[in-house]
Amino acid sequence: MTTAALFPNTAGNQPKPDKLPINRAGSPLDRAERFDRRRRQGRDLAEALVARAEHLLPEDRALIFAVYREGSSAREIASLTGATPRSVRRRIRILAQRILDPRFSFVLLHRNDWPPTRRKVATELTLHGFPLRETARRLNLSLHTVRRHADAIRVMYEAMGR
Repeated sequence: MTTAALFPNTAGNQPKPDKLPINRAGSPLDRAERFDRRRRQGRDLAEALVARAEHLLPEDRALIFAVYREGSSAREIASLTGATPRSVRRRIRILAQRILDPRFSFVLLHRNDWPPTRRKVATELTLHGFPLRETARRLNLSLHTVRRHADAIRVMYEAMGR
């Protein structure tokens, strides 16, 4: 392709400096800055995960601490626990998603204002990640009661978002 085709305004002349195509890769300095920003965001994310992990079950907390505080790899954890590295990575991803979910923060902020049963249901469902039936069994409540509290929590969360 000719210069005239790329820069029709110049009609064969050299392109003006402000009209030169932009290098998509950017300068090495730009790339380093973007990489550093990504690394800083990664550190901030790891710190947030570790801080919120205090509210998880002990085995989940230990897994988050091992990965994000101590820097252990999924392979190292798998060799210690007897699980596969793939299952360890999956568990880490599920825990990180739960911790970073806005509902997790919502429950942390508001659960002390709720009646004891609703607080327990919110803790089991949202913070510990148990399903409805398991929560009902663990708290010795009917499934209907757990579902009613879960619906109330969801409605309060949605109302806060508006």
